[in-house]
Amino acid sequence: MKNITVPDQVVVVDLEGTCWLTQPRSTNRDVIEIGACVLDTHSGNTMRAASVLVLPTHSRIGLYCRFVTGITSEMVERGMDFRHACRWLRAEFGDALPWAAWGQWDRAQLTAQCAREQIVYPLSDNHIDIKLLTAECFGWKRPKSLVGALSALGMQFQGQKHHAVDDAINEAHVLYKALLQLHERQN
Repeated sequence: MKNITVPDQVVVVDLEGTCWLTQPRSTNRDVIEIGACVLDTHSGNTMRAASVLVLPTHSRIGLYCRFVTGITSEMVERGMDFRHACRWLRAEFGDALPWAAWGQWDRAQLTAQCAREQIVYPLSDNHIDIKLLTAECFGWKRPKSLVGALSALGMQFQGQKHHAVDDAINEAHVLYKALLQLHERQN
Protein backbone atom coordinates (compact mmCIF):
# COMPACT_ATOMS: atom_id res chain seq x y z
CA MET A 1 0.00 0.00 0.00
CA LYS A 2 1.41 3.39 -0.97
CA ASN A 3 1.90 6.13 1.60
CA ILE A 4 -1.27 8.12 2.03
CA THR A 5 -1.56 11.55 3.60
CA VAL A 6 -4.42 11.44 6.06
CA PRO A 7 -6.47 14.64 6.39
CA ASP A 8 -7.31 16.06 9.83
CA GLN A 9 -11.03 15.58 9.24
CA VAL A 10 -13.23 13.45 6.99
CA VAL A 11 -16.96 13.83 6.42
CA VAL A 12 -18.61 10.41 6.70
CA VAL A 13 -21.92 10.17 4.84
CA ASP A 14 -24.56 7.47 4.74
CA LEU A 15 -27.61 7.48 2.51
CA GLU A 16 -30.76 5.46 2.86
CA GLY A 17 -32.68 4.88 -0.33
CA THR A 18 -35.95 3.45 -1.50
CA CYS A 19 -35.64 -0.31 -1.80
CA TRP A 20 -37.68 -3.36 -2.69
CA LEU A 21 -37.33 -7.07 -2.12
CA THR A 22 -37.24 -7.32 -5.92
CA GLN A 23 -36.65 -3.97 -7.63
CA PRO A 24 -39.01 -3.12 -10.48
CA ARG A 25 -36.98 -2.70 -13.69
CA SER A 26 -38.08 0.80 -14.58
CA THR A 27 -37.85 2.26 -11.09
CA ASN A 28 -35.08 4.65 -10.08
CA ARG A 29 -34.09 4.60 -6.45
CA ASP A 30 -34.38 7.80 -4.44
CA VAL A 31 -32.48 8.99 -1.40
CA ILE A 32 -34.87 9.09 1.56
CA GLU A 33 -32.42 9.97 4.33
CA ILE A 34 -28.98 11.58 4.50
CA GLY A 35 -26.85 11.15 7.60
CA ALA A 36 -23.39 12.56 8.15
CA CYS A 37 -20.76 13.29 10.75
CA VAL A 38 -17.23 14.64 10.80
CA LEU A 39 -14.46 12.29 11.93
CA ASP A 40 -11.45 13.84 13.67
CA THR A 41 -8.75 11.52 12.36
CA HIS A 42 -6.38 12.30 15.25
CA SER A 43 -8.72 11.50 18.14
CA GLY A 44 -11.32 9.26 16.51
CA ASN A 45 -14.08 11.52 17.81
CA THR A 46 -17.12 12.20 15.67
CA MET A 47 -18.58 15.70 15.56
CA ARG A 48 -21.60 17.45 14.08
CA ALA A 49 -23.61 14.27 13.53
CA ALA A 50 -26.93 15.03 11.86
CA SER A 51 -29.48 13.65 9.43
CA VAL A 52 -32.40 14.78 7.32
CA LEU A 53 -35.29 12.93 5.76
CA VAL A 54 -35.73 13.35 2.01
CA LEU A 55 -38.97 13.18 0.04
CA PRO A 56 -38.56 10.67 -2.83
CA THR A 57 -39.36 12.00 -6.30
CA HIS A 58 -39.28 8.95 -8.60
CA SER A 59 -40.23 6.06 -6.33
CA ARG A 60 -42.23 5.19 -3.26
CA ILE A 61 -41.49 3.69 0.11
CA GLY A 62 -42.94 0.21 0.18
CA LEU A 63 -43.41 -2.30 2.97
CA TYR A 64 -39.95 -3.86 2.52
CA CYS A 65 -38.24 -0.46 2.61
CA ARG A 66 -40.18 0.46 5.73
CA PHE A 67 -39.16 -2.83 7.34
CA VAL A 68 -35.45 -2.33 6.54
CA THR A 69 -35.09 1.38 7.31
CA GLY A 70 -37.96 2.11 9.69
CA ILE A 71 -38.78 5.10 7.47
CA THR A 72 -42.42 5.57 6.47
CA SER A 73 -44.05 7.61 3.74
CA GLU A 74 -45.56 9.84 6.41
CA MET A 75 -42.11 10.56 7.83
CA VAL A 76 -40.56 11.62 4.51
CA GLU A 77 -43.56 13.78 3.65
CA ARG A 78 -42.29 16.06 6.44
CA GLY A 79 -38.75 15.92 4.99
CA MET A 80 -36.91 18.08 2.46
CA ASP A 81 -36.93 17.67 -1.27
CA PHE A 82 -33.64 16.32 -2.67
CA ARG A 83 -32.43 19.75 -3.87
CA HIS A 84 -32.81 21.25 -0.39
CA ALA A 85 -31.27 18.18 1.23
CA CYS A 86 -28.18 18.60 -0.98
CA ARG A 87 -28.01 22.28 -0.02
CA TRP A 88 -28.28 21.26 3.64
CA LEU A 89 -25.46 18.71 3.21
CA ARG A 90 -23.19 21.30 1.59
CA ALA A 91 -24.05 24.01 4.15
CA GLU A 92 -23.54 21.72 7.15
CA PHE A 93 -20.49 19.76 5.97
CA GLY A 94 -19.03 21.72 3.05
CA ASP A 95 -17.42 20.47 -0.12
CA ALA A 96 -13.77 21.07 0.84
CA LEU A 97 -13.14 18.05 3.08
CA PRO A 98 -12.73 14.54 1.70
CA TRP A 99 -15.75 12.38 2.35
CA ALA A 100 -16.18 8.70 3.00
CA ALA A 101 -18.93 6.12 2.79
CA TRP A 102 -19.30 2.36 3.17
CA GLY A 103 -18.78 0.99 -0.34
CA GLN A 104 -19.65 2.68 -3.61
CA TRP A 105 -23.46 2.80 -3.49
CA ASP A 106 -23.74 6.14 -1.68
CA ARG A 107 -21.43 7.93 -4.12
CA ALA A 108 -23.07 6.31 -7.16
CA GLN A 109 -26.59 7.11 -5.92
CA LEU A 110 -25.71 10.70 -5.03
CA THR A 111 -24.01 11.21 -8.40
CA ALA A 112 -26.90 9.67 -10.36
CA GLN A 113 -29.66 11.49 -8.49
CA CYS A 114 -27.86 14.85 -8.71
CA ALA A 115 -27.47 14.35 -12.48
CA ARG A 116 -31.07 13.18 -12.91
CA GLU A 117 -32.42 16.18 -11.00
CA GLN A 118 -29.81 18.64 -12.36
CA ILE A 119 -28.47 19.52 -8.93
CA VAL A 120 -24.92 20.61 -8.11
CA TYR A 121 -23.03 17.74 -6.46
CA PRO A 122 -22.81 18.73 -2.76
CA LEU A 123 -19.57 17.06 -1.71
CA SER A 124 -15.88 16.96 -2.58
CA ASP A 125 -14.68 14.80 -5.45
CA ASN A 126 -12.24 13.24 -2.96
CA HIS A 127 -14.08 10.07 -1.84
CA ILE A 128 -12.87 7.26 0.41
CA ASP A 129 -14.46 3.81 0.18
CA ILE A 130 -14.28 2.73 3.83
CA LYS A 131 -15.25 -0.86 3.01
CA LEU A 132 -12.34 -1.38 0.60
CA LEU A 133 -9.83 0.63 2.63
CA THR A 134 -10.61 -1.40 5.75
CA ALA A 135 -10.27 -4.72 3.93
CA GLU A 136 -6.94 -3.63 2.49
CA CYS A 137 -5.59 -2.22 5.77
CA PHE A 138 -6.43 -5.37 7.73
CA GLY A 139 -5.54 -7.85 4.99
CA TRP A 140 -9.02 -9.29 4.63
CA LYS A 141 -9.43 -11.37 1.48
CA ARG A 142 -12.91 -9.95 0.95
CA PRO A 143 -14.55 -6.77 2.23
CA LYS A 144 -17.01 -7.30 5.06
CA SER A 145 -20.38 -5.79 5.81
CA LEU A 146 -20.37 -2.89 8.24
CA VAL A 147 -21.56 -5.13 11.07
CA GLY A 148 -18.99 -7.79 10.07
CA ALA A 149 -16.17 -5.23 10.06
CA LEU A 150 -17.21 -3.84 13.44
CA SER A 151 -17.28 -7.36 14.87
CA ALA A 152 -13.88 -8.25 13.38
CA LEU A 153 -12.45 -5.11 14.99
CA GLY A 154 -13.96 -5.89 18.41
CA MET A 155 -16.72 -3.30 18.22
CA GLN A 156 -20.50 -3.49 18.20
CA PHE A 157 -22.94 -1.47 16.15
CA GLN A 158 -24.19 1.47 18.18
CA GLY A 159 -27.66 2.87 17.45
CA GLN A 160 -30.24 1.75 14.92
CA LYS A 161 -29.10 -0.07 11.78
CA HIS A 162 -30.14 1.63 8.54
CA HIS A 163 -30.67 4.95 10.32
CA ALA A 164 -28.35 7.13 8.26
CA VAL A 165 -26.69 9.12 11.04
CA ASP A 166 -26.10 6.00 13.17
CA ASP A 167 -24.64 4.18 10.15
CA ALA A 168 -22.37 7.18 9.44
CA ILE A 169 -21.08 7.25 13.03
CA ASN A 170 -20.37 3.50 13.00
CA GLU A 171 -18.65 3.82 9.61
CA ALA A 172 -16.52 6.63 11.08
CA HIS A 173 -15.40 4.34 13.93
CA VAL A 174 -14.31 1.69 11.42
CA LEU A 175 -12.57 4.31 9.28
CA TYR A 176 -10.63 5.52 12.33
CA LYS A 177 -9.44 1.96 13.10
CA ALA A 178 -8.40 1.53 9.45
CA LEU A 179 -6.48 4.82 9.51
CA LEU A 180 -4.69 3.76 12.72
CA GLN A 181 -3.74 0.48 11.05
CA LEU A 182 -2.59 2.35 7.95
CA HIS A 183 -0.45 4.66 10.10
CA GLU A 184 1.17 1.66 11.84
CA ARG A 185 1.93 -0.01 8.50
CA GLN A 186 3.49 3.14 7.08
CA ASN A 187 5.80 3.69 10.08
